[in-house]
Amino acid sequence: IKRRIKMRFSDLEKKMKSFEVYNNLYLNKDKYIILRIDGRGFSSLTKKFLSLEKPFDALMTHYMIETVEHLMNNSGFDILYGYLQSDEISLLLSDTNKTFDGKLSKVLSIIPSEASGLLSVQLKRPVAFDCRAIELNTIDDVVDYFLWRREDAYRNCIQSYIYWQLIDEGYSGKKAQNYIKTLSYEDKLNFIDEKCKCKHYDIPEIYKYGVGLFFDTYNKIGLNPITQTTTNVERKRINFCHQIDNQEFYANFLIHIIRNQRHNK
Repeated sequence: IKRRIKMRFSDLEKKMKSFEVYNNLYLNKDKYIILRIDGRGFSSLTKKFLSLEKPFDALMTHYMIETVEHLMNNSGFDILYGYLQSDEISLLLSDTNKTFDGKLSKVLSIIPSEASGLLSVQLKRPVAFDCRAIELNTIDDVVDYFLWRREDAYRNCIQSYIYWQLIDEGYSGKKAQNYIKTLSYEDKLNFIDEKCKCKHYDIPEIYKYGVGLFFDTYNKIGLNPITQTTTNVERKRINFCHQIDNQEFYANFLIHIIRNQRHNK
């Protein structure tokens, strides 16, 4: 005990820091970094505590989009592109991001905390997100990642329409899931067209393919406070990718924004 009392603060701090898990892990600066956050227990949340329209709720989607915008604008991380599907958000970090020098423990705690805090305020209920970091080698890997999440969004959308229709017909959750497994892709589309309130081709694109957000630039007239003269000022704002349904366009769009960030450095 006497020895510990006599230890200097700096020595104690060094010792305790050495026990921290992931304390010395950093994101690889030579990789393309994607952070993916997922809602924790959102199925239970939406079923038990929130009166949401099924299978998708417009207000909830609006809140989720605001959450992505908040992360892109206010999280302190330099985010090049954000993609949303359901309760899942994928964030592509810019090459210029230097927040916390890419320290993994900081990244994996701050990003989901920011999302959880904002959405909790919006919903007036405590919600939580988890986070994982994905390191990719090439631009093609990044494109493939977002095409994969786009396809996942489409599959989940189609199955959600069928699932909630079956629930309305009296199926249990497990029975509905088992029934969906027996359907081919064409069977699923036919089911929606024949039994749901809308045709599969009328489902809003935002639900079928997700939402993509990126920064573009625009010119704004500003006032020079010293000379009191007007000048053109370049500003950034969040915009939406409107053709995620077109796979070729979407892939080229992603390639463009990734390459363009380096041109603008």
